[in-house]
Amino acid sequence: HNAVGGHIARNRRVVLPDQLNVMKRLAFHVVTTAQSSPDNRRLVLMIGQAGTGKTWTIDAITHCLNSRAPGSVMLVAPTGKAALLINGATYQSWDHGLCIPCGNIGRQPLKGDTLARFQERMERVETLIIDEFRMMSMEDLFWIDSRLRQGKARMDTPFGGITVLMSGDPGQLP
Repeated sequence: HNAVGGHIARNRRVVLPDQLNVMKRLAFHVVTTAQSSPDNRRLVLMIGQAGTGKTWTIDAITHCLNSRAPGSVMLVAPTGKAALLINGATYQSWDHGLCIPCGNIGRQPLKGDTLARFQERMERVETLIIDEFRMMSMEDLFWIDSRLRQGKARMDTPFGGITVLMSGDPGQLP
């Protein structure tokens, strides 16, 4: 694998929309149509128990959106294992994620060259997919919102004006 446009590129399985069940196809449609219209950005929750097709749906969405606009999707998760399963990065990652330090120490707005590099990496990103969102704290979500606002230079727009898909099983314990 290698880094492409600030994101991790690996051989991804190709999942087509017709391989998804009706509910997952609806999630696919909501997210993929949101990217095609800047005025139609959304915050989408895709919930379901293990084995219900959430990762397949993420793969289908990623394939569709990156086929239209390479590098337009950022895939993140709270842990390395969860990130690996979606071919993404942890949102804490400084190289491929959202540059959010672990724990409470060092969490502050980005500045100078670090901010400029982050904004350059975020330039093409129009959709953020967060898997295993249930493992995130409310503070983590606050910092994800803050970083997206900084990364897209849209401080007054929630999540920097991009579409965010949060996937997971709220019945799982964090």
